[in-house]
Amino acid sequence: MWVSSEDFGIDNSITDKFKFEFHSHKLCFKHEYIEVSYIETNLTILLEEEEVGYYSWHTLLDGEVIDDMLVITDNELKYS
Repeated sequence: MWVSSEDFGIDNSITDKFKFEFHSHKLCFKHEYIEVSYIETNLTILLEEEEVGYYSWHTLLDGEVIDDMLVITDNELKYS
């Protein structure tokens, strides 16, 4: 699983407990850094039923992923 990668810096014993819930899609026509139209998809990350962050990725209209990010908003988890 991508979130278990060392790139994210969170222990696998924690990421294995993450649950992901669909939050939103957004069709974007203009952005100061991305010159083409794209779709933004967002998932809420839950740990033991508490929201701890979100995962977001951008895809071109043909589905090719151009960027993604995992954001932990729970400070206790972020600095553990």
